[in-house]
Amino acid sequence: MVVRDAITGDERKRIQLSNHEDLYGAPYRLVHRADLHRTLFEHATECDPDILHLKHEVVSFEEGPHGIIVNFCNGTQADCDLLIGADGIKSKVRQQIAKDNSVQYTGDAAWRILVPTSNVPENCRPEQAMGFLFFECV
Repeated sequence: MVVRDAITGDERKRIQLSNHEDLYGAPYRLVHRADLHRTLFEHATECDPDILHLKHEVVSFEEGPHGIIVNFCNGTQADCDLLIGADGIKSKVRQQIAKDNSVQYTGDAAWRILVPTSNVPENCRPEQAMGFLFFECV
């Protein structure tokens, strides 16, 4: 992976990922969030067409006799084998697991965009993953 200065385009760091598969048992891959959502949705609905329930905000969860019972703000519940707390910075799941859940701003921010390769200068076109970072921004 190549890290470049977002203003100058200068290479700031190169991170070797070729040994990723040896270290972790799988190659390093990037995927756009929308593509990940679509793929998860497609595979989940192959198993159960009615698996996705919108407007179900998690308010709490508890261990049940056969897994996890998740309680939603609309009064409904779900029994599941596994609960993944990927519900954002104000995560109800994290609040329940880690009682001291004070979120503190670090001063860091991240913006992500997609740019067609044809709009990227040739010397910056990656054959591998590339990140552009702002250094010393005020």
